[in-house]
Order: sequence, then C-alpha cells, then structure tokens
Amino acid sequence: MLKNSKGYKGFTLIELMVAIAIASAVLAAIYSVFIMQQRTQVSEQVAVDMQQTLRAAMYLIERDIRMAGYDPTRTWGLDGKDNDGDFLFDEADEKQTDKELDTIDNDGDGSIDGADADGEALGIVSAGPHTIEMTMDLDGDRMYTGSNERIRYGFAFAYDADGNGIADLNKGGAAPLGRAVGAGSPQSMAEDIQAVAFSYAYDYDAGAPIESLDRLLDTSPGGNVIWAFDSDGDRLLDRILDTNDDGLIDGRDIPGGQDLTGMGWETAYVPLNRIRAVRVWLLARARVPLKNYTDTATYIIGDKHIDVRDSNGDGVVDASDKPDNFKRRLLSATIKCRNLGLE
Repeated sequence: MLKNSKGYKGFTLIELMVAIAIASAVLAAIYSVFIMQQRTQVSEQVAVDMQQTLRAAMYLIERDIRMAGYDPTRTWGLDGKDNDGDFLFDEADEKQTDKELDTIDNDGDGSIDGADADGEALGIVSAGPHTIEMTMDLDGDRMYTGSNERIRYGFAFAYDADGNGIADLNKGGAAPLGRAVGAGSPQSMAEDIQAVAFSYAYDYDAGAPIESLDRLLDTSPGGNVIWAFDSDGDRLLDRILDTNDDGLIDGRDIPGGQDLTGMGWETAYVPLNRIRAVRVWLLARARVPLKNYTDTATYIIGDKHIDVRDSNGDGVVDASDKPDNFKRRLLSATIKCRNLGLE
C-alpha cells in the first residue's frame, strides 16, 4: 500500500457534515434577514406611495377650496350690504342685490331670469359629508361657466353607489377620488382612496345685525370650533361632528354626528354662504395586501368610524370577517377659505 509521505491530511465525513451544517445555518440567517429587509422595503415603499398620493390630492383640494368664492369684481355673494334696508345682514339681502338686476346670465342657460340670482352664488355651493362643490369667478365675467370655475370632489357613483364616502367593496374597497369640472363627470385625481370626508366651520351669528358680525368662526358651549355638514342636500349645515364637545373629532364622538339645533348650539340651520373653513379627511389603502401584515385599526373619517376588522362591511366584527392585510394612510387638513370672509 502507498503511504502519504508528505503528511497531507483530508477532511473526515463528520467534519464535512459539520461544516455544511454551519454554512447552511449562516446562509439561512442571511436569507432570513434578506427576506425581512425586502418585506420592510416593500412595506415602506407602499407607505411612501400612499403618502405621496394623499399629499398630491390634498394639494389640489386645498388649492381649489382656497379659491372658492373668488370674486375679482367684488359684487357677488355676501357683500356686506343691507340691500333691503331692514338693518339686518341676512339671506334676504342676497335676493335683492344688483346681481339679480344686472341682466347677466350667471348660470349660462341662455336666459336672464330669477335663476341667475342663485347662479351668482359664489363659494361653497354643496357641503355634503362626502362631497364638496364650489364656484369661483376666475375671469371676472360674473359667470362661473368658464374652465375650472365650478368644481366638485368626491367618489363617482360607480364606486360609491350609496354615497357614504367609502369605496364599495364590490369595486375592490378602494377607488379613484374624482374631480369634476362644470357639469362634467368626475375624473380620477388620486388612486386607491378608501374613504373621503368633509366638514365645515362657519360664521353664522344667527342673522344678527351687521355691526355684530365678527367674522370669527362660531364656537360651541365648550369654546371649540363647530364642524358641521349638510346631511340632506338642502344647502343648510344641520349636523355636527364633535358630539361630546371636547374639541376633537375622534372615536368618542357619535358616528354620523348629531343635529345642530338639537344640541342647542344654534337657533336655526346654517346657510352655506356662512362657511369660512373646510376640514378634509382622505384615507388611502394599498392596492395589494401585504404578507405578514394585519391592520386592526378604526379610522375616523368625518362622520364615519371605519373598523377595518369588519372586512365584509356588515357592521359586525365576527368570525365571518377575514384578517385585513392592507396597509393604510390617513391624511387630514384644515383649509381656510380666504375668499369667503375669514379674517
């Protein structure tokens, strides 16, 4: 038999197995860290994308709301004149201002008639809990029929059939937020929005004489700004959100709000031309679910309390619901209407 005369030694089978086991453990650890980092990166990228979407959408909404009521001629809307001579600054004045007698076809229907008085309503003309519509006179022609002079925001009916401000589950649970110009259909301006809501602060003073109109936002008995909305589309703010009057709109408030006059905070519902500020909520949801992620939060979006654990939307969290694996981001903003008399 030949012998190894140079003293070389090889690896035994046990040594090889031990080395392979150690290497496998190291590789498994590296792979585990890689997967974890990859999932974190994907999750963070999803969050960044949603945040960018929300900020872009909020920028457009803020821009339009700030322009609501823009009147380069300064003869429209609440001009501070006691036109009927009753020593009150109230709705009756707006029916007798020069806007009704100026022979201007303000609503662009081809006729000069009584409808033009309403046609001259500048500012927030629809103040729903989940939609908002505003007018402005950008070109100074005393009409709002031009491009971008009448704008509304909200979900299209195809994505929110019941108008509750939450994208329908049969449409995927998230939908494009629409921006409509004039009488046109809503065009997508932000994708993957699950819910949208609006509320409105106002300066009412209940028809008080103009000398007492302080141009400050009305407050509750607790000294908090009153955030209200028009629940039935009659152009009057009739429900409030901060039902416990603690200055916050959160889970301790009653979903759907409460009646404004029923709270005793005003003697009558508030006309939309008293609106001075708007609060907006946007809830974005990731387009696809994430592995190893579960959302169990309740989101307060205006008058809605959205518990994402109720995945089938039946109002009850029970065994029929599935875990929610979608990541979300909520963005809210308070916007002062600089063309609507707020100082």
